Amino acid sequence: MNILFLTNKSADNKEELVDFIKMYSDRVIVYYDRISLEYIAINKIDFIVSDRYSYIISSDVLVYMEGKIVNTHPSLLPLNRGWQPNFFSIYNDTKKGVSIHVVDPGLDTGDILLQKEIFFNDDDTLRTAHYILRKALVNLFCEGWRDLLNCHIVPEKQGKVGSINYKKEFDSIFPSYENGWDTKVKHVRGGGLVLS
Repeated sequence: MNILFLTNKSADNKEELVDFIKMYSDRVIVYYDRISLEYIAINKIDFIVSDRYSYIISSDVLVYMEGKIVNTHPSLLPLNRGWQPNFFSIYNDTKKGVSIHVVDPGLDTGDILLQKEIFFNDDDTLRTAHYILRKALVNLFCEGWRDLLNCHIVPEKQGKVGSINYKKEFDSIFPSYENGWDTKVKHVRGGGLVLS
């Protein structure tokens, strides 16, 4: 099978998923730019994995692929759709987790295929929380890969109660944490700026 792996050049550890998919003798094309229907047809793409991809996938591609596009997302959807879900799940003190969902025309609104709730301790930092979520997401993907690829998972609609976060919101909040990504979870939870 021809698998298109959509990501961005600055995404860390993307090779984990690419190498795993290749172990199943699937051909993997890693792609960073905006995709077109023509590109998909020429390369005879059977399935698409979106992992921290920077672009919205066009509706003609969504229709052509007929639900065979999945996205990895480091939040317990429908909570914390959009930008920096790890940060906002802590900042907003919502449930934390990872999700793999079908890509639809909305922003992280597609049907859920796989999901796992994750817990952090107070002394985790934003950096260790990111690491924990990434490892959980990779494990969830690897455990479910053949079922994802063969469409053997019954998709579940996302709940109506959710949240979405944007880059401009993150950019206005995050600089107030002088330790940046090394800020402890307990100092971010609920938007508090506790010093200690």
